[in-house]
Amino acid sequence: MNRQLTRVITSEEVKRDVFEMPADKSLGLDEELICLLREAEMKKGLTAIKISRESPIISHILFADDTMIFYKAS
Repeated sequence: MNRQLTRVITSEEVKRDVFEMPADKSLGLDEELICLLREAEMKKGLTAIKISRESPIISHILFADDTMIFYKAS
């Protein structure tokens, strides 16, 4: 089960799921924020962090109505 949760998601899967999404379930502010953060990461404007050598890279955590953002300071 854990392998399924951590597998790489393809862009085709994302496109399929977005196009199959009901009209009343549009992207919210959290999703828009994530898109902006990822775009900035891809343009090398932001760099996410690692807690330890073995940990995955962390850029943000969303929980209920809380948002925590983690990036290297320059």
